[in-house]
Amino acid sequence: LTRPRLVARTLWGLGRIGIGSDDAVAIISHAAQAVPLFLDKFSPQELTNALWGLARLGTTPGCRTWAEQLALRILGRHIQRLPMLTAQCLANSLWAVAKLGLRGKDVEDFAEGCLEEMCKEGRLKDFSTQGLANSLWAVARMQLKSEAIFSFCVAVARETVPERLSSFLPQELSMVSWAVARIASRGTRRSPGQTKGRTRMPPAASAEGEALVLAVTKEASARLGEFGPQGLSSIAWALATLALQKRQEAHDFLLAAALRAAPLLKRFPSQAIVNLSWAIGRMEGADFVVTAFLSSAAAQASSRMDEFEWQDLSSLARSLLHHADSWKSPEVRSFVSMLEDCGMARQAMMGDFACPYVWDG
Repeated sequence: LTRPRLVARTLWGLGRIGIGSDDAVAIISHAAQAVPLFLDKFSPQELTNALWGLARLGTTPGCRTWAEQLALRILGRHIQRLPMLTAQCLANSLWAVAKLGLRGKDVEDFAEGCLEEMCKEGRLKDFSTQGLANSLWAVARMQLKSEAIFSFCVAVARETVPERLSSFLPQELSMVSWAVARIASRGTRRSPGQTKGRTRMPPAASAEGEALVLAVTKEASARLGEFGPQGLSSIAWALATLALQKRQEAHDFLLAAALRAAPLLKRFPSQAIVNLSWAIGRMEGADFVVTAFLSSAAAQASSRMDEFEWQDLSSLARSLLHHADSWKSPEVRSFVSMLEDCGMARQAMMGDFACPYVWDG
């Protein structure tokens, strides 16, 4: 591996097919030691392809340390060429950094540089729907101090007009809603020396973000049959996190999602059941539909309790307790009784609760 094009294609190919054998570890470890010697000969596209492949391989046992080491060296070269990166290169590079979970000042400088480049006038028009969704997902995953993330959210919100949202895939729509809600609810880490806590999203940016999530929700409602468990629960989680349940678009989506999901919950993973219950349980009105859904959720949790983490069971119990009419359901009473037998019910009723949700992507 002494030629940039060969290195980039090899790492990209290994990442594409997900090979995690001893041979793959040997190739990556060799590349991590050899590539820095001729990194300046890589084109921006070759750097991006190599970085993308490393991100895909980073979770493979034995590969992570070498992948992170080489990725950091690539970023050091990449940051010097940000204006030369295509829209796809910017999106893929930012996604790769988030996927690898890289940390440090150099990483933050690179991510901020990417966001600033993306926010330049007219830049986002060149991004594919996948590129926009992946970039938002990456920003939501990274714990950046820069408030450039807020500017980026606003820029994406203004770019993704309803006409363009119709071309988004269901997974991309749910990624967008999840990412915006996570960014808005979490904010940014403060710089050293500042008051403890986080910088919240400014009101104007928050309004733009909420408008985008509602637009996504309206589009999702029109295509509800295309969404799987994660997609439905991600959008529902975003609406509840942003406290948008009273908005008509949100109410219509949650009502339709409850009706669609209730008879299918046995196919839903535990996290999706918990997230949907948290959002649907906070709806106002439609008590019959909400109670029917929560009853179904309680029945699934009771029969599949070994699939739920303790935190998930506690979260579900709080969602059930939040909706008074759910207590009329024998399934709900049976579920709570099971928790009492395990000593969980009392803890589940203590304090306020905000449902956490991390999309691994």
